[in-house]
Amino acid sequence: MDNNFVLLVDDDQSLLNGLKRQFHRRFNLLAAIGGDEALETMKSKVDIAVVVADMQMPKMNGVQLLEEIARRSPDTTRIMLTGNADQQTAIDAVNKGKIFRFFNKPCDSEVLAEGIDAALRQYELVRAEKELLENTLAGSVKVLIDVLAISDQAGYNRAMKVREWAQKVAKHISIKNPWQLVMSATLFPMGNFFIPPELMLKQLNHEKLTDVESDLVQRTPEQSADLIANIPRLQTVAQTIRYHQRGFDGSGFPADGPSGHDLPLGARVLKILVDLEAITHGVEPGPKAFSVLQGSPSQYDPELLAQIKTCLSVSEDEEKEGHEIVDIPVSLLRPGYRLLENLELKTGRLILSKGTRLSKIQIERLRNFTKLYEFNEPVKVAKGLVH
Repeated sequence: MDNNFVLLVDDDQSLLNGLKRQFHRRFNLLAAIGGDEALETMKSKVDIAVVVADMQMPKMNGVQLLEEIARRSPDTTRIMLTGNADQQTAIDAVNKGKIFRFFNKPCDSEVLAEGIDAALRQYELVRAEKELLENTLAGSVKVLIDVLAISDQAGYNRAMKVREWAQKVAKHISIKNPWQLVMSATLFPMGNFFIPPELMLKQLNHEKLTDVESDLVQRTPEQSADLIANIPRLQTVAQTIRYHQRGFDGSGFPADGPSGHDLPLGARVLKILVDLEAITHGVEPGPKAFSVLQGSPSQYDPELLAQIKTCLSVSEDEEKEGHEIVDIPVSLLRPGYRLLENLELKTGRLILSKGTRLSKIQIERLRNFTKLYEFNEPVKVAKGLVH
């Protein structure tokens, strides 16, 4: 037996005892009297792979229980065991409880055991596929982030700050699959790959752009989305990024698309966070920053803006607090430090611009540079943000 557990649920203690005697050598068993106890057991740290539930139980019947388990633990395989085999029960069990097997009482012990074995194999299959997808996804995203950190320092800095805020906001508001919002916040600048370096430099220096240049910049959300949509399971993330510069009133880009509450929730949140970062340049937002956004009410979902303000806004005193500022050699730079001046070689070549929050890959790159070149040292940095 492995570490996967089978949870038996019934309101008949004697029946549970009988099942435990029959199967205790074959499976890792847990037992619960009724639905409430079963849901409490599901909160335990053990890996519950299969739930076998009776249909006729007081307070919460088997279909209701399995429906709730499907919501809380979708990977868990669900089996219905019942003496009430009417057609409607079977239909509800399949459609609502999303069951894997349906057995009538009394059920031959070997038939039930074979059903549980099949359910365990199904659980392992689902988990293996999920793990493979998540590892593949994580690897693909890490490559993109590392490339962004090297090729677009300003975009990387923005993304890391917006990601930090997105993680806080995702816990504060009711949002399904919060990882998708965090991923969107991480990857939204990817469209900058398509912008010529000279144009990116003009943007960084806040120089006036031509109409053609402005059009290229405005199209970057769509280009980011098209790039990210090729990665498995990131289609929702791509849609969030595609519409994150479209106003709540339907203005902005792309020109054709939804507006108001028809805009993806993630896109409405991301627009607020991205625009907030543009105002604050990565500093924790205070009342003044939110006042700027509130001055353009047609652009933002008002309810979301109020919720995000509650979640992220710092007081004026906190806003004025600085960072721990030090002058240190390049060899002592660490991930998370923010440059307060340009990092340059003694030849004058710019390596990292002022405002960059250093990543692990940037630190590794700097260590390689120090083996070949001399830097202007020490460099002034902020060692940490005050929250």
